[in-house]
Amino acid sequence: MKLTPESRVGDILAAHPETEAVFTELGFTELQNPVMRKTVAKFATLKIASSRKNVDLDLLIQRLETAIE
Repeated sequence: MKLTPESRVGDILAAHPETEAVFTELGFTELQNPVMRKTVAKFATLKIASSRKNVDLDLLIQRLETAIE
């Protein structure tokens, strides 16, 4: 899976559950809540998520790609 700013958080989590730890470490703790995970993660892209949490987009993508490898 090639990660881009338009990749959806939910798709990443579904394909690579190990990335949940990265999201949590970077402040996306609401993804641990199953209801929030089903709703927000379905629509949020990495670009939107990083902007809302004030996390550098390139850092987020890099950390996720490292976790997937």
